[in-house]
Amino acid sequence: MNQGEILSEKIVKLLKTAGALLFIGLRRDRWYLNRLGEA
Repeated sequence: MNQGEILSEKIVKLLKTAGALLFIGLRRDRWYLNRLGEA
């Protein structure tokens, strides 16, 4: 693997991790807002 391939692999991993964290964060926020709405 050359330098460019290694770099793109790292970028893909970062994007997947960021996407997963964002998804979890959005779901938690929605749950939290729903709880506030019920209160």
